[in-house]
Amino acid sequence: MGQMIQQTIKRPLSPMRVIRISLALFLFLIFTILISMLLGTADVTIVQFRGILTGDAEVKEMTKLIVLNIRLPRIMSAGLAGFSLSLGVWCFRPFYEIRWPILISWAFPAAGPSVRCSASCLDSVLTWGYPSCPLPEPC
Repeated sequence: MGQMIQQTIKRPLSPMRVIRISLALFLFLIFTILISMLLGTADVTIVQFRGILTGDAEVKEMTKLIVLNIRLPRIMSAGLAGFSLSLGVWCFRPFYEIRWPILISWAFPAAGPSVRCSASCLDSVLTWGYPSCPLPEPC
């Protein structure tokens, strides 16, 4: 009972797994962009889309206007908005994190050490995804 039992925590992401997930998400992004360029009230075929990209003169002017002036700016602005949101969350993450032990000790001064330990474990799970508090012994 006197010894603390430490849990072995495997690294959740290896570099190769990060590369595979990033590649899969990038391919999904390209697929989504292609589908959103082609589908709409005015259908654009893959041949017409390839003609727009290569500057083929046989593509109708209306199709070029729809793809280049309506769909492409909409996709680019959606991508910029998503990038801005993710960058904002990444930059301001320290301001969003709630430090549970500090909050518990301030809000409930009579809280015992077991409550503070639970708050510390909850904080590490919310912040990093796995508990840094040794389990099952209290902190």
